[in-house]
Amino acid sequence: MSSPQHFMDTSGDTEPVWIHTEPYSSRPHFPKLDKDLHTDVCIVGAGIGGISTAYELVSRGVNVVMIEAREVLSGETGRTSGHLSNALDDGYVEIAKKHGDDGAKAAAQSHTWALDHVGEVSKKLGIECEYRHLPGYEISQYPVGHPKHAEEIEQVKEEVEYCKKLGMN
Repeated sequence: MSSPQHFMDTSGDTEPVWIHTEPYSSRPHFPKLDKDLHTDVCIVGAGIGGISTAYELVSRGVNVVMIEAREVLSGETGRTSGHLSNALDDGYVEIAKKHGDDGAKAAAQSHTWALDHVGEVSKKLGIECEYRHLPGYEISQYPVGHPKHAEEIEQVKEEVEYCKKLGMN
């Protein structure tokens, strides 16, 4: 069982594989907020979402304060695999059922833009994060012969065809 301090470093019970070479203790630490501040924007959370938002705002001249309950990059961001994908969990077929073809296309375009933007920012800032485009594959979670395998493969095929219709590779 993990020590109580463990939960100040991460939001979960497991650690990412790289924590042995890049421990939480080597990450930047910041003092606790001990006074009132005036700012244009206060961002709550110093994970990748908060840090990315702060970066975009600061780049545009906005005064930003970011606050975090634990440590920078300590929650889900600190445990993520770090892969980026525009293959969404619900799938674009399901998004279209709820939001129409235009909604699905907007989701596809915005996620694809975000993937490319991460690469542009990492290059601009000289961040060596092994950013690169790789093919992704969706497979059935069921083995061949399982009753649900064929059904899931049909759903994958439907998603592929719909993604092509949206202009996705």
